[in-house]
Formats: sequence, C-alpha cells, structure tokens
Amino acid sequence: MSIKPVPAKDASEPVFNRKGYKCALHDVPAQDITYHNLPVIRFFISKRGRIISVRVTNVSAYKQRLLREAIFNARFLGLIPYLKKPVIAN
Repeated sequence: MSIKPVPAKDASEPVFNRKGYKCALHDVPAQDITYHNLPVIRFFISKRGRIISVRVTNVSAYKQRLLREAIFNARFLGLIPYLKKPVIAN
C-alpha cells in the first residue's frame, strides 16, 4: 500500500504521474482512503496544506472525492492542520 511518485526525468517535470498513466491510488481499495490513513492523506497535500488537484495527481474522480472527504475529516479532528503557515524570521 505504499504510494510513490513516478520519478521525473529532470527537475523541470512534475513528480506525480503524467497524462496517460493509471490512477495513483489504483492499488489502494476505497475502504483504505479514510482520515485514519494519514500517510496516504499527507501524500496528496501540498507543502502549504492545500489539496493537490486531480490534474497534477491523475487520481480518479471517485477516489479524489474520497480523499477530499478524508482530508476534511482529518482537519476537523485536528489530525492535520488546515494550512501550514510559513515561519517569518525576525
């Protein structure tokens, strides 16, 4: 159940799957996409705390909806922050 990004050819290409590839969660059953499964949820959240779009991750629409619901529940329960604020040095 490990989810790993496809390695990019060079630094300018995105890390996630590119167009024409399978869903990134095709091996993960729908029952495993819940707020309990934090490693999967954190993989689809950006450094700023936002949900990464379907165009970038190539996740199917059904599993994207499950991810969205799981992320919302985890945020509500305080398991992950709503937004990660940058540290401002004085």
